[in-house]
Amino acid sequence: MKYDCIFTSMYIHIYVRTYTQGLFREANGNMYQGSWRDNNKNGVGIETLANGEKFEGEFQNSLRHGKGLTVRGETYKHRSFSF
Repeated sequence: MKYDCIFTSMYIHIYVRTYTQGLFREANGNMYQGSWRDNNKNGVGIETLANGEKFEGEFQNSLRHGKGLTVRGETYKHRSFSF
């Protein structure tokens, strides 16, 4: 495992071929756990915002892309993203 601490953010990185799995926690409370490629969110992951909103789905170049589920309190929304 690799641990880096930058501006009170923590990133845990596990190497697996060209894609990696990791957990990134920002100083503001936002968190992402899932697949990474070239230091960007790529593949499937879970993004949890400090306000409690949670997105479980696909990412491409650190943006929500493809299929996913957004949870805000008791509200669930299936969405497809493409850019």
